[in-house]
Parts: sequence; C-alpha cells; structure tokens
Amino acid sequence: MVWAVTSANHENTRRNPVPYHRREAVIERFSVLAGLRSVVVPVFDTAETDRCAEVTLKNVAATAGLELTPADTVVACSTPQVAAMYARLGFPIAGVEADVDPPPARPWDVLLRLAADDPTWRELAHPATLDVYARYRLDDLVRAVVSATAPQHPRRAGPLPRRPDHRRPRRRDPPARPRHARRDGARLPPCHHRPSRHRGRHHLVQLRPGQPRTVRAMTIRRCFHDELATVE
Repeated sequence: MVWAVTSANHENTRRNPVPYHRREAVIERFSVLAGLRSVVVPVFDTAETDRCAEVTLKNVAATAGLELTPADTVVACSTPQVAAMYARLGFPIAGVEADVDPPPARPWDVLLRLAADDPTWRELAHPATLDVYARYRLDDLVRAVVSATAPQHPRRAGPLPRRPDHRRPRRRDPPARPRHARRDGARLPPCHHRPSRHRGRHHLVQLRPGQPRTVRAMTIRRCFHDELATVE
C-alpha cells in the first residue's frame, strides 16, 4: 500500500498542524498493527493545478521507484475533486467515507473535535494514532494551532516588544552656503582656494578676463569627480 502524504512541507498550520515525520510515524505504526506492507511518500505542496494526480504519480515513481498504473492500482480517495483527476487517468476509485451511507466523520471532523477538547475524537481514531499522539503530545499541538480559543504562550502573550534601534543617527549636512561667500558673509576674490564639501579636498578657481562666469573647477588634491562652480 502506497501512502501519498500531501502538504508534506507544511506544519503548524490550521490545515496541517502535525509535521510530516509524525504523520509518517502514525502510518507506519498503523501498518504494523494492521499487518500491511506500506510505503510512505511525501508530496510537497504545489500551486493549484488540474494535474495534481500526474504530479503525485511522478513523485511516487521518483521517491519509491514504483510505477503505478490503472491495471494494478486502486486509488482510495474521499475528496470528489481529487478522485475525478485520477478517474480521468483511468484509475478505479474507492470512495472510502464517500461510499458509506450515512457518511461517517471525515478526518478533518475528528481533528476539529480534538481541537475543541471533545473526548469523543478518541472513539473515532485508530489506536496507532492515539499511541503516537500521546507519546509526542500531538493533541496539545493540534489544540494550540487549530483552536482559536487556545491559550497563548506566556512569552508571546500580547504584542511583541519593539526592538531598540541600534543604528547610528544619520549625519545631516549643514545648510549650504553660496560658494562665493565666507562664513562671515564677505565675498571671496576671483582667485581663491575654496574648501570643497569633501573633507580633505580643495578646489582652485581662477578667473581670467573674458572667461565665462561658470567655469569647471580643477582639483589640486585627490578628487573622484568634477563639479561646476559659479563665481560672481
């Protein structure tokens, strides 16, 4: 018997609160008690597609080396949409719960009973499930994840504290002054050494008769770019 465990990469979610390795343990324990020779195959969650059946069959072939065909395989599935995908490929379908009248509780119904702390879920679960859930306290995990009334963890009750900002405050540049004015407001002569905005760098501006008022500043120290200086 091949067990395709879907959403194997999901855990601690409302639809899949139990991680894959615990679900696999339940299946293996059930197989031993029931005398079945089982192969458990994880199927990772993918985007919604009409080729879900083909993806699962290819995953089984790549993981377990089993080529499942309609001639030697019966698909047991109670979800009508999923069963229809396998039926289009020619596989015979066993409806499981869907073939029983009246239909019994589905696995999701049993999970909701567990989350609601209804003890009747134990009457519907297999002893293998009860054994693994008791050993690893999976019933508490399901209640905490699925139930909306589950108590919060004491360390996570309420909003999370805001982390202190350890970043250094951003340095703000002083307001720019006209390039032809000094700190005391006096004008500079046409030829001067003027400190640039880059620390340790100076620009030399020389005006000659007839030269335009906007000239290109030539650096006398190391500089990585040119800039335009307007001198009045």
